[in-house]
Amino acid sequence: MKYIKLSKLSFDEIGIRKLKNFSIPITERITLIAGHNAIGKSTILGIIANSSGIKSADYKSYFEKTYQSKFEELFYLDDSEILPPGHRGHAILTYYIETQNKEGFDFCAIHKKKCNISKNTTLSTIRPRLIPRSEDREQSEEIGIGAGDGKIPLPTIYLGMSRMTPIGEFEDADISKKILKNMDDEDKRFIHEIFNKIIRINSVSASEVIDHDFKGSKKRSKVPNMDFNTLSISLGQDSVSAIVTALASFNKLKRELKEAYIGGILVIDEIESGLHPKAQMNLIEVLKKQGRDLKLQIMATTHSLTIIKSVLKDQEDQSKFEEPKDSVVYLQDTRMPRPMPFPTYEKIKNDMLLSIEEVKDLPSIKVYFEDKEACFFFEKIMKYLNLKDELIEFGRSLKLTSASLGCDVLIKLNKADDYFKNVVIILDNDIVTKSTYLEYVLSQKNILTLPGDKSFTPSTPPYLRNPENIIYSYLNDKLKNYYDNLDFWENCKYTSDYVEQNILKLNQSDMSNNEIMKKWFNTNTTHFDNMEIIEKWCAENDSSVQKFKQEFFEVLAHLH
Repeated sequence: MKYIKLSKLSFDEIGIRKLKNFSIPITERITLIAGHNAIGKSTILGIIANSSGIKSADYKSYFEKTYQSKFEELFYLDDSEILPPGHRGHAILTYYIETQNKEGFDFCAIHKKKCNISKNTTLSTIRPRLIPRSEDREQSEEIGIGAGDGKIPLPTIYLGMSRMTPIGEFEDADISKKILKNMDDEDKRFIHEIFNKIIRINSVSASEVIDHDFKGSKKRSKVPNMDFNTLSISLGQDSVSAIVTALASFNKLKRELKEAYIGGILVIDEIESGLHPKAQMNLIEVLKKQGRDLKLQIMATTHSLTIIKSVLKDQEDQSKFEEPKDSVVYLQDTRMPRPMPFPTYEKIKNDMLLSIEEVKDLPSIKVYFEDKEACFFFEKIMKYLNLKDELIEFGRSLKLTSASLGCDVLIKLNKADDYFKNVVIILDNDIVTKSTYLEYVLSQKNILTLPGDKSFTPSTPPYLRNPENIIYSYLNDKLKNYYDNLDFWENCKYTSDYVEQNILKLNQSDMSNNEIMKKWFNTNTTHFDNMEIIEKWCAENDSSVQKFKQEFFEVLAHLH
Protein backbone atom coordinates (compact mmCIF):
# COMPACT_ATOMS: atom_id res chain seq x y z
CA MET A 1 0.00 0.00 0.00
CA LYS A 2 1.46 3.35 -1.05
CA TYR A 3 -1.18 5.91 -0.16
CA ILE A 4 -4.68 6.02 1.33
CA LYS A 5 -6.85 9.09 1.65
CA LEU A 6 -10.43 9.45 2.88
CA SER A 7 -12.12 11.69 0.32
CA LYS A 8 -15.83 11.68 1.24
CA LEU A 9 -18.36 10.62 3.86
CA SER A 10 -21.95 10.15 2.66
CA PHE A 11 -25.23 9.11 4.24
CA ASP A 12 -28.02 7.38 2.34
CA GLU A 13 -31.73 8.26 2.61
CA ILE A 14 -32.20 6.32 5.86
CA GLY A 15 -28.81 7.25 7.24
CA ILE A 16 -27.37 6.87 10.72
CA ARG A 17 -29.40 8.51 13.48
CA LYS A 18 -30.45 11.95 12.16
CA LEU A 19 -27.64 12.08 9.59
CA LYS A 20 -29.15 11.24 6.22
CA ASN A 21 -29.12 12.12 2.55
CA PHE A 22 -26.01 14.31 2.35
CA SER A 23 -22.26 14.10 1.75
CA ILE A 24 -19.23 15.71 3.35
CA PRO A 25 -16.01 16.20 1.38
CA ILE A 26 -12.86 15.39 3.35
CA THR A 27 -9.80 17.43 2.44
CA GLU A 28 -6.20 16.27 2.34
CA ARG A 29 -5.05 17.77 5.65
CA ILE A 30 -7.56 19.44 8.02
CA THR A 31 -11.35 19.09 7.87
CA LEU A 32 -13.24 21.03 10.53
CA ILE A 33 -16.84 20.05 11.26
CA ALA A 34 -18.92 22.72 13.00
CA GLY A 35 -22.58 23.22 13.87
CA HIS A 36 -25.01 23.45 16.77
CA ASN A 37 -25.01 21.06 19.73
CA ALA A 38 -26.63 17.66 19.11
CA ILE A 39 -26.50 18.05 15.32
CA GLY A 40 -24.35 14.92 14.86
CA LYS A 41 -20.77 16.23 14.66
CA SER A 42 -19.30 13.75 17.13
CA THR A 43 -21.20 10.88 15.51
CA ILE A 44 -19.50 11.79 12.23
CA LEU A 45 -16.09 11.67 13.91
CA GLY A 46 -16.91 8.29 15.45
CA ILE A 47 -17.93 6.83 12.08
CA ILE A 48 -14.69 8.07 10.51
CA ALA A 49 -12.50 6.77 13.35
CA ASN A 50 -14.31 3.42 13.40
CA SER A 51 -13.71 2.71 9.71
CA SER A 52 -9.91 2.64 9.60
CA GLY A 53 -7.05 1.41 11.76
CA ILE A 54 -4.37 -1.24 12.15
CA LYS A 55 -4.90 -4.06 14.64
CA SER A 56 -1.32 -5.30 14.92
CA ALA A 57 -0.10 -5.32 18.52
CA ASP A 58 3.43 -4.91 17.14
CA TYR A 59 2.75 -1.19 16.82
CA LYS A 60 1.29 0.70 19.75
CA SER A 61 0.75 4.40 20.28
CA TYR A 62 1.89 6.30 23.34
CA PHE A 63 -1.63 5.76 24.66
CA GLU A 64 -0.58 2.08 24.95
CA LYS A 65 -3.18 1.13 22.35
CA THR A 66 -3.15 -0.08 18.77
CA TYR A 67 -3.81 2.53 16.09
CA GLN A 68 -7.55 1.96 15.83
CA SER A 69 -10.84 2.91 17.46
CA LYS A 70 -14.20 1.20 17.83
CA PHE A 71 -17.43 3.16 17.64
CA GLU A 72 -19.13 1.10 20.35
CA GLU A 73 -16.28 1.95 22.75
CA LEU A 74 -16.61 5.67 22.05
CA PHE A 75 -20.39 6.16 21.86
CA TYR A 76 -23.42 4.50 23.35
CA LEU A 77 -25.53 2.60 20.83
CA ASP A 78 -28.91 1.33 21.96
CA ASP A 79 -30.57 -1.88 20.75
CA SER A 80 -33.50 0.23 19.53
CA GLU A 81 -31.17 1.65 16.87
CA ILE A 82 -30.82 -1.77 15.22
CA LEU A 83 -33.31 -1.87 12.36
CA PRO A 84 -34.34 -5.05 10.48
CA PRO A 85 -32.06 -6.07 7.59
CA GLY A 86 -33.10 -4.22 4.45
CA HIS A 87 -34.29 -1.23 6.46
CA ARG A 88 -30.96 -0.14 7.87
CA GLY A 89 -29.39 3.14 6.89
CA HIS A 90 -25.77 3.44 5.90
CA ALA A 91 -22.81 5.75 6.10
CA ILE A 92 -20.57 5.37 3.05
CA LEU A 93 -16.90 6.27 3.26
CA THR A 94 -15.00 6.78 0.00
CA TYR A 95 -11.24 6.23 0.01
CA TYR A 96 -8.66 6.99 -2.66
CA ILE A 97 -6.01 4.25 -2.65
CA GLU A 98 -2.69 3.94 -4.46
CA THR A 99 -1.19 0.45 -4.34
CA GLN A 100 0.24 -2.39 -6.45
CA ASN A 101 -1.63 -5.33 -7.90
CA LYS A 102 -0.49 -8.95 -7.69
CA GLU A 103 1.62 -8.50 -10.82
CA GLY A 104 3.49 -5.61 -9.21
CA PHE A 105 1.96 -2.83 -11.31
CA ASP A 106 0.99 0.47 -9.68
CA PHE A 107 -2.68 1.39 -9.85
CA CYS A 108 -5.23 3.64 -8.17
CA ALA A 109 -8.61 2.62 -6.79
CA ILE A 110 -11.68 4.36 -5.41
CA HIS A 111 -12.84 2.07 -2.63
CA LYS A 112 -16.04 2.41 -0.60
CA LYS A 113 -16.89 1.14 2.86
CA LYS A 114 -20.53 0.98 4.03
CA CYS A 115 -21.39 1.04 7.73
CA ASN A 116 -24.64 0.34 9.49
CA ILE A 117 -25.66 -0.29 13.08
CA SER A 118 -25.61 -4.06 13.65
CA LYS A 119 -26.05 -6.48 16.53
CA ASN A 120 -22.80 -7.24 18.29
CA THR A 121 -21.78 -10.89 18.04
CA THR A 122 -18.52 -10.51 19.97
CA LEU A 123 -18.04 -11.08 23.67
CA SER A 124 -16.06 -7.88 24.26
CA THR A 125 -19.13 -5.70 24.68
CA ILE A 126 -22.88 -6.11 24.52
CA ARG A 127 -23.42 -2.79 22.75
CA PRO A 128 -24.45 -2.76 19.09
CA ARG A 129 -21.64 -1.76 16.74
CA LEU A 130 -20.82 -0.28 13.36
CA ILE A 131 -19.13 -2.63 10.90
CA PRO A 132 -17.38 -1.15 7.83
CA ARG A 133 -18.06 -3.45 4.87
CA SER A 134 -16.51 -3.12 1.43
CA GLU A 135 -19.02 -2.45 -1.35
CA ASP A 136 -16.76 -4.28 -3.83
CA ARG A 137 -15.39 -7.40 -2.16
CA GLU A 138 -13.41 -8.45 -5.23
CA GLN A 139 -11.68 -5.06 -5.33
CA SER A 140 -11.11 -5.34 -1.58
CA GLU A 141 -9.10 -8.53 -2.13
CA GLU A 142 -7.29 -7.10 -5.15
CA ILE A 143 -5.98 -4.07 -3.28
CA GLY A 144 -5.03 -6.16 -0.27
CA ILE A 145 -7.39 -4.95 2.46
CA GLY A 146 -9.04 -8.25 3.32
CA ALA A 147 -12.21 -10.10 2.46
CA GLY A 148 -14.50 -7.11 2.74
CA ASP A 149 -15.58 -6.79 6.38
CA GLY A 150 -13.11 -4.73 8.33
CA LYS A 151 -11.22 -1.50 8.62
CA ILE A 152 -9.21 0.31 5.98
CA PRO A 153 -5.55 -0.33 7.01
CA LEU A 154 -4.78 3.28 7.84
CA PRO A 155 -3.42 4.04 11.35
CA THR A 156 -6.07 5.99 13.29
CA ILE A 157 -6.20 7.76 16.65
CA TYR A 158 -9.39 9.18 18.18
CA LEU A 159 -9.24 11.85 20.90
CA GLY A 160 -12.55 12.26 22.69
CA MET A 161 -13.60 14.50 25.54
CA SER A 162 -12.26 12.10 28.20
CA ARG A 163 -8.96 13.96 27.72
CA MET A 164 -10.65 16.95 29.41
CA THR A 165 -11.64 15.17 32.65
CA PRO A 166 -10.11 17.31 35.43
CA ILE A 167 -7.23 15.47 37.11
CA GLY A 168 -8.37 16.73 40.51
CA GLU A 169 -11.60 14.71 40.25
CA PHE A 170 -9.72 11.37 40.28
CA GLU A 171 -8.94 9.56 43.52
CA ASP A 172 -5.23 9.52 44.34
CA ALA A 173 -5.21 5.72 44.13
CA ASP A 174 -6.41 5.92 40.52
CA ILE A 175 -3.63 8.26 39.36
CA SER A 176 -0.33 7.00 37.99
CA LYS A 177 2.53 9.41 37.27
CA LYS A 178 6.06 8.45 36.28
CA ILE A 179 9.06 9.72 34.34
CA LEU A 180 9.41 7.75 31.10
CA LYS A 181 12.76 6.02 30.77
CA ASN A 182 12.23 4.01 27.58
CA MET A 183 10.88 6.71 25.24
CA ASP A 184 13.02 7.44 22.20
CA ASP A 185 14.96 10.70 22.58
CA GLU A 186 13.56 11.94 19.27
CA ASP A 187 10.01 11.66 20.63
CA LYS A 188 10.96 13.37 23.89
CA ARG A 189 12.32 16.34 21.96
CA PHE A 190 9.25 16.23 19.70
CA ILE A 191 6.83 16.44 22.65
CA HIS A 192 8.69 19.35 24.26
CA GLU A 193 9.00 21.26 20.99
CA ILE A 194 5.39 20.81 19.83
CA PHE A 195 3.91 21.54 23.26
CA ASN A 196 5.93 24.77 23.45
CA LYS A 197 4.70 25.88 20.04
CA ILE A 198 1.10 25.67 21.26
CA ILE A 199 1.46 26.80 24.89
CA ARG A 200 4.71 28.14 26.32
CA ILE A 201 5.97 26.21 29.36
CA ASN A 202 8.88 26.42 31.78
CA SER A 203 10.49 23.02 31.48
CA VAL A 204 12.77 21.42 34.05
CA SER A 205 14.51 19.32 31.41
CA ALA A 206 13.92 19.03 27.67
CA SER A 207 14.82 15.36 27.93
CA GLU A 208 12.18 14.37 30.49
CA VAL A 209 8.61 13.35 29.68
CA ILE A 210 6.03 12.38 32.30
CA ASP A 211 3.43 9.64 31.78
CA HIS A 212 -0.07 10.33 33.14
CA ASP A 213 -2.41 7.35 33.43
CA PHE A 214 -5.80 7.21 35.14
CA LYS A 215 -7.39 3.98 36.29
CA GLY A 216 -10.93 3.34 35.06
CA SER A 217 -10.66 6.04 32.38
CA LYS A 218 -9.59 6.35 28.76
CA LYS A 219 -7.65 9.47 29.78
CA ARG A 220 -3.90 9.11 29.24
CA SER A 221 -1.11 11.35 27.95
CA LYS A 222 2.57 12.19 27.92
CA VAL A 223 3.49 15.60 29.38
CA PRO A 224 6.76 17.56 29.26
CA ASN A 225 8.31 17.77 32.72
CA MET A 226 7.64 21.25 34.11
CA ASP A 227 8.83 23.38 37.01
CA PHE A 228 5.73 22.34 38.98
CA ASN A 229 3.86 19.09 39.56
CA THR A 230 2.45 18.08 36.16
CA LEU A 231 -0.72 16.79 37.84
CA SER A 232 -1.53 20.47 38.45
CA ILE A 233 -1.62 21.43 34.77
CA SER A 234 -4.58 23.41 33.45
CA LEU A 235 -7.39 21.88 31.41
CA GLY A 236 -5.97 23.54 28.31
CA GLN A 237 -2.49 22.12 28.93
CA ASP A 238 -4.06 18.72 29.63
CA SER A 239 -5.93 18.80 26.32
CA VAL A 240 -2.78 19.87 24.45
CA SER A 241 -0.82 17.03 26.07
CA ALA A 242 -3.26 14.49 24.58
CA ILE A 243 -3.03 16.05 21.10
CA VAL A 244 0.79 16.19 21.30
CA THR A 245 0.86 12.57 22.49
CA ALA A 246 -1.14 11.56 19.42
CA LEU A 247 1.25 13.44 17.11
CA ALA A 248 4.26 11.88 18.86
CA SER A 249 2.65 8.47 18.36
CA PHE A 250 2.46 9.01 14.60
CA ASN A 251 6.05 10.30 14.62
CA LYS A 252 7.06 7.07 16.40
CA LEU A 253 5.11 4.94 13.93
CA LYS A 254 6.71 6.72 10.97
CA ARG A 255 10.15 5.90 12.37
CA GLU A 256 9.22 2.27 13.06
CA LEU A 257 7.59 1.56 9.69
CA LYS A 258 10.11 3.54 7.63
CA GLU A 259 9.21 3.24 3.92
CA ALA A 260 6.05 1.28 4.77
CA TYR A 261 4.55 4.28 6.59
CA ILE A 262 1.63 5.75 4.61
CA GLY A 263 0.33 8.33 7.06
CA GLY A 264 -2.78 8.16 9.19
CA ILE A 265 -5.98 9.72 10.48
CA LEU A 266 -6.20 11.84 13.63
CA VAL A 267 -9.70 12.55 14.93
CA ILE A 268 -10.22 15.21 17.62
CA ASP A 269 -13.54 16.04 19.26
CA GLU A 270 -13.97 19.71 20.28
CA ILE A 271 -10.44 20.63 19.27
CA GLU A 272 -10.46 24.05 20.97
CA SER A 273 -11.48 22.80 24.43
CA GLY A 274 -9.73 24.67 27.22
CA LEU A 275 -7.65 26.83 24.89
CA HIS A 276 -7.26 30.61 24.69
CA PRO A 277 -7.82 31.99 21.13
CA LYS A 278 -4.06 32.53 20.62
CA ALA A 279 -3.34 28.94 21.66
CA GLN A 280 -6.08 27.82 19.26
CA MET A 281 -4.31 29.63 16.41
CA ASN A 282 -0.99 28.08 17.44
CA LEU A 283 -2.58 24.63 17.50
CA ILE A 284 -3.92 24.98 13.96
CA GLU A 285 -0.49 26.07 12.70
CA VAL A 286 1.11 23.05 14.39
CA LEU A 287 -1.49 20.68 12.93
CA LYS A 288 -0.97 22.07 9.44
CA LYS A 289 2.78 21.44 9.64
CA GLN A 290 2.49 18.02 11.27
CA GLY A 291 -0.32 17.08 8.90
CA ARG A 292 2.12 17.66 6.06
CA ASP A 293 5.19 16.11 7.70
CA LEU A 294 3.40 13.03 9.06
CA LYS A 295 0.95 12.63 6.12
CA LEU A 296 -2.05 12.98 8.44
CA GLN A 297 -5.66 13.69 7.65
CA ILE A 298 -7.00 15.53 10.69
CA MET A 299 -10.75 15.70 11.28
CA ALA A 300 -12.02 17.74 14.20
CA THR A 301 -15.22 19.24 15.54
CA THR A 302 -15.28 22.79 16.83
CA HIS A 303 -17.47 25.62 18.13
CA SER A 304 -14.62 28.12 17.91
CA LEU A 305 -15.16 31.04 15.55
CA THR A 306 -11.44 31.77 15.91
CA ILE A 307 -10.49 28.40 14.45
CA ILE A 308 -13.26 28.47 11.86
CA LYS A 309 -12.17 31.89 10.61
CA SER A 310 -8.54 30.79 10.38
CA VAL A 311 -9.23 27.60 8.43
CA LEU A 312 -11.78 29.30 6.14
CA LYS A 313 -9.10 31.86 5.24
CA ASP A 314 -6.65 29.04 4.46
CA GLN A 315 -9.31 27.28 2.38
CA GLU A 316 -10.00 30.44 0.40
CA ASP A 317 -6.31 31.17 -0.21
CA GLN A 318 -5.47 27.60 -1.21
CA SER A 319 -8.41 27.23 -3.60
CA LYS A 320 -7.11 30.06 -5.78
CA PHE A 321 -4.24 27.85 -6.90
CA GLU A 322 -5.14 24.23 -6.14
CA GLU A 323 -7.53 21.90 -4.37
CA PRO A 324 -7.72 23.20 -0.79
CA LYS A 325 -5.86 21.08 1.77
CA ASP A 326 -7.95 22.46 4.64
CA SER A 327 -11.70 23.05 4.84
CA VAL A 328 -14.68 23.83 7.04
CA VAL A 329 -17.90 21.82 6.86
CA TYR A 330 -20.73 23.61 8.66
CA LEU A 331 -23.85 21.58 9.49
CA GLN A 332 -27.08 23.53 9.85
CA ASP A 333 -30.62 22.64 11.03
CA THR A 334 -30.58 20.28 14.01
CA ARG A 335 -33.80 18.55 12.89
CA MET A 336 -32.47 17.65 9.46
CA PRO A 337 -28.72 18.30 9.38
CA ARG A 338 -27.17 19.29 6.08
CA PRO A 339 -23.94 21.04 5.08
CA MET A 340 -24.12 24.77 4.48
CA PRO A 341 -23.32 25.40 0.79
CA PHE A 342 -20.33 27.71 0.30
CA PRO A 343 -19.87 28.54 3.99
CA THR A 344 -18.50 31.98 4.85
CA TYR A 345 -17.49 33.33 8.24
CA GLU A 346 -20.46 35.72 8.33
CA LYS A 347 -22.98 33.00 7.42
CA ILE A 348 -21.56 30.59 9.98
CA LYS A 349 -21.49 33.23 12.72
CA ASN A 350 -25.12 34.17 12.02
CA ASP A 351 -26.24 30.53 12.14
CA MET A 352 -24.29 29.88 15.33
CA LEU A 353 -26.00 32.83 17.01
CA LEU A 354 -29.34 32.09 15.30
CA SER A 355 -29.13 35.64 14.02
CA ILE A 356 -30.78 37.11 10.94
CA GLU A 357 -28.25 39.88 10.53
CA GLU A 358 -27.82 40.65 6.90
CA VAL A 359 -24.66 39.13 5.49
CA LYS A 360 -22.47 41.57 3.62
CA ASP A 361 -23.12 41.20 -0.08
CA LEU A 362 -20.25 39.66 -1.98
CA PRO A 363 -19.57 40.68 -5.58
CA SER A 364 -21.35 38.63 -8.22
CA ILE A 365 -19.55 35.76 -9.88
CA LYS A 366 -19.24 36.52 -13.58
CA VAL A 367 -20.00 33.65 -15.93
CA TYR A 368 -19.01 34.00 -19.58
CA PHE A 369 -20.55 32.03 -22.47
CA GLU A 370 -19.68 31.90 -26.15
CA ASP A 371 -23.12 33.20 -27.13
CA LYS A 372 -26.64 33.86 -25.84
CA GLU A 373 -27.84 30.43 -26.96
CA ALA A 374 -25.38 28.80 -24.55
CA CYS A 375 -26.49 31.21 -21.82
CA PHE A 376 -30.16 30.27 -22.37
CA PHE A 377 -29.24 26.57 -22.32
CA PHE A 378 -27.38 27.04 -19.02
CA GLU A 379 -30.34 28.83 -17.39
CA LYS A 380 -32.61 25.91 -18.25
CA ILE A 381 -30.10 23.45 -16.81
CA MET A 382 -30.12 25.44 -13.57
CA LYS A 383 -33.92 25.31 -13.57
CA TYR A 384 -33.87 21.54 -14.08
CA LEU A 385 -31.38 21.18 -11.20
CA ASN A 386 -33.65 23.38 -9.04
CA LEU A 387 -30.78 25.80 -8.37
CA LYS A 388 -32.97 28.87 -8.19
CA ASP A 389 -31.71 30.80 -5.18
CA GLU A 390 -28.19 31.76 -6.18
CA LEU A 391 -27.20 33.21 -2.79
CA ILE A 392 -28.22 30.05 -0.95
CA GLU A 393 -26.85 27.62 -3.53
CA PHE A 394 -23.66 29.41 -4.58
CA GLY A 395 -23.01 31.90 -1.78
CA ARG A 396 -23.01 34.73 -4.34
CA SER A 397 -25.20 35.83 -7.22
CA LEU A 398 -24.25 34.95 -10.79
CA LYS A 399 -23.84 37.51 -13.54
CA LEU A 400 -24.32 35.69 -16.85
CA THR A 401 -22.60 37.29 -19.84
CA SER A 402 -22.94 36.32 -23.49
CA ALA A 403 -19.53 37.25 -24.92
CA SER A 404 -20.45 36.68 -28.60
CA LEU A 405 -16.95 35.27 -29.00
CA GLY A 406 -15.73 31.89 -30.14
CA CYS A 407 -14.06 29.42 -27.81
CA ASP A 408 -10.64 30.22 -29.26
CA VAL A 409 -10.96 33.92 -28.36
CA LEU A 410 -12.19 33.18 -24.82
CA ILE A 411 -9.28 30.81 -24.31
CA LYS A 412 -6.79 33.42 -25.55
CA LEU A 413 -8.29 35.99 -23.18
CA ASN A 414 -7.94 33.55 -20.28
CA LYS A 415 -4.28 33.07 -21.17
CA ALA A 416 -3.53 36.75 -21.67
CA ASP A 417 -5.42 38.56 -18.91
CA ASP A 418 -5.47 37.55 -15.21
CA TYR A 419 -8.93 39.12 -14.91
CA PHE A 420 -10.38 36.09 -16.67
CA LYS A 421 -8.77 33.74 -14.13
CA ASN A 422 -11.32 35.07 -11.63
CA VAL A 423 -14.44 34.46 -13.72
CA VAL A 424 -16.19 31.30 -14.88
CA ILE A 425 -15.90 30.46 -18.57
CA ILE A 426 -18.38 27.91 -19.93
CA LEU A 427 -17.64 26.66 -23.44
CA ASP A 428 -19.85 24.75 -25.86
CA ASN A 429 -19.42 20.98 -25.88
CA ASP A 430 -17.65 21.04 -29.24
CA ILE A 431 -14.42 21.97 -27.44
CA VAL A 432 -13.93 18.28 -26.57
CA THR A 433 -13.23 17.58 -30.26
CA LYS A 434 -10.55 20.27 -30.53
CA SER A 435 -7.34 18.69 -29.28
CA THR A 436 -5.46 21.97 -29.78
CA TYR A 437 -7.41 23.55 -26.92
CA LEU A 438 -8.69 20.62 -24.87
CA GLU A 439 -5.53 19.97 -22.84
CA TYR A 440 -5.37 23.63 -21.82
CA VAL A 441 -9.07 23.77 -20.96
CA LEU A 442 -8.81 20.70 -18.74
CA SER A 443 -5.88 22.27 -16.88
CA GLN A 444 -7.83 25.44 -15.98
CA LYS A 445 -9.87 25.48 -12.75
CA ASN A 446 -12.16 28.26 -14.00
CA ILE A 447 -13.20 26.71 -17.35
CA LEU A 448 -15.74 23.97 -18.02
CA THR A 449 -17.92 22.78 -20.90
CA LEU A 450 -21.67 22.43 -21.29
CA PRO A 451 -22.96 18.85 -21.04
CA GLY A 452 -23.32 16.78 -24.17
CA ASP A 453 -26.00 14.37 -25.34
CA LYS A 454 -25.80 10.75 -24.19
CA SER A 455 -25.69 9.70 -27.85
CA PHE A 456 -22.41 11.54 -28.46
CA THR A 457 -19.37 9.50 -29.42
CA PRO A 458 -15.79 10.66 -30.12
CA SER A 459 -16.75 10.83 -33.81
CA THR A 460 -19.78 13.12 -33.31
CA PRO A 461 -19.07 16.22 -35.43
CA PRO A 462 -18.39 19.52 -33.60
CA TYR A 463 -21.37 21.32 -35.18
CA LEU A 464 -23.81 18.83 -33.61
CA ARG A 465 -22.49 19.58 -30.11
CA ASN A 466 -23.69 23.18 -29.66
CA PRO A 467 -26.97 23.90 -27.79
CA GLU A 468 -28.88 24.72 -30.97
CA ASN A 469 -28.14 21.37 -32.60
CA ILE A 470 -28.52 19.39 -29.39
CA ILE A 471 -32.11 20.60 -29.00
CA TYR A 472 -32.97 20.37 -32.69
CA SER A 473 -31.65 16.79 -32.86
CA TYR A 474 -33.43 15.84 -29.64
CA LEU A 475 -36.80 17.13 -30.84
CA ASN A 476 -36.31 15.72 -34.32
CA ASP A 477 -35.58 12.29 -32.86
CA LYS A 478 -38.83 12.43 -30.87
CA LEU A 479 -40.72 13.12 -34.09
CA LYS A 480 -38.94 10.53 -36.23
CA ASN A 481 -39.44 7.86 -33.58
CA TYR A 482 -42.93 8.94 -32.62
CA TYR A 483 -44.24 5.56 -31.45
CA ASP A 484 -41.20 4.98 -29.26
CA ASN A 485 -41.85 8.31 -27.54
CA LEU A 486 -45.58 8.27 -26.84
CA ASP A 487 -45.06 9.41 -23.22
CA PHE A 488 -43.22 12.46 -24.48
CA TRP A 489 -46.00 13.48 -26.89
CA GLU A 490 -48.79 12.73 -24.42
CA ASN A 491 -47.18 15.20 -22.00
CA CYS A 492 -46.27 17.77 -24.63
CA LYS A 493 -48.27 21.00 -24.97
CA TYR A 494 -47.89 20.82 -28.76
CA THR A 495 -49.00 18.14 -31.16
CA SER A 496 -46.47 16.37 -33.34
CA ASP A 497 -48.10 17.98 -36.40
CA TYR A 498 -47.56 21.46 -35.00
CA VAL A 499 -43.94 20.72 -34.14
CA GLU A 500 -43.29 19.29 -37.59
CA GLN A 501 -44.90 22.19 -39.48
CA ASN A 502 -43.86 25.14 -37.29
CA ILE A 503 -40.66 24.24 -35.44
CA LEU A 504 -38.71 21.52 -37.25
CA LYS A 505 -38.63 23.21 -40.64
CA LEU A 506 -34.93 23.00 -41.47
CA ASN A 507 -33.15 20.83 -43.98
CA GLN A 508 -30.38 18.47 -42.94
CA SER A 509 -27.81 20.70 -44.63
CA ASP A 510 -28.95 23.68 -42.53
CA MET A 511 -27.70 22.02 -39.34
CA SER A 512 -24.08 22.68 -40.21
CA ASN A 513 -24.80 26.36 -40.89
CA ASN A 514 -24.07 28.25 -37.68
CA GLU A 515 -26.10 31.37 -38.55
CA ILE A 516 -29.19 29.41 -39.62
CA MET A 517 -29.13 27.33 -36.42
CA LYS A 518 -28.75 30.38 -34.18
CA LYS A 519 -31.66 32.10 -35.91
CA TRP A 520 -33.78 28.94 -35.56
CA PHE A 521 -32.95 28.65 -31.85
CA ASN A 522 -33.74 32.28 -30.98
CA THR A 523 -36.97 32.22 -32.99
CA ASN A 524 -38.24 29.26 -30.98
CA THR A 525 -37.24 30.06 -27.38
CA THR A 526 -40.89 30.70 -26.46
CA HIS A 527 -41.75 27.22 -27.73
CA PHE A 528 -38.84 25.78 -25.73
CA ASP A 529 -40.27 27.43 -22.62
CA ASN A 530 -43.79 26.16 -23.27
CA MET A 531 -42.63 22.62 -24.00
CA GLU A 532 -39.92 22.65 -21.31
CA ILE A 533 -37.89 20.92 -23.96
CA ILE A 534 -34.45 21.62 -22.49
CA GLU A 535 -35.57 20.45 -19.06
CA LYS A 536 -36.84 17.22 -20.66
CA TRP A 537 -33.53 16.80 -22.46
CA CYS A 538 -31.79 17.24 -19.10
CA ALA A 539 -33.92 14.51 -17.54
CA GLU A 540 -32.92 12.09 -20.28
CA ASN A 541 -29.26 13.11 -19.99
CA ASP A 542 -29.15 13.34 -16.23
CA SER A 543 -25.75 11.69 -15.90
CA SER A 544 -23.92 14.29 -17.98
CA VAL A 545 -25.98 17.12 -16.42
CA GLN A 546 -25.09 15.98 -12.89
CA LYS A 547 -21.44 15.75 -13.91
CA PHE A 548 -21.68 19.33 -15.20
CA LYS A 549 -23.26 20.42 -11.91
CA GLN A 550 -20.42 18.89 -9.93
CA GLU A 551 -17.81 20.55 -12.15
CA PHE A 552 -19.62 23.90 -11.88
CA PHE A 553 -19.64 23.72 -8.07
CA GLU A 554 -15.93 22.83 -8.10
CA VAL A 555 -15.20 25.90 -10.24
CA LEU A 556 -17.22 28.12 -7.89
CA ALA A 557 -15.41 26.68 -4.87
CA HIS A 558 -12.10 27.50 -6.56
CA LEU A 559 -13.17 31.11 -7.14
CA HIS A 560 -14.55 31.71 -3.62
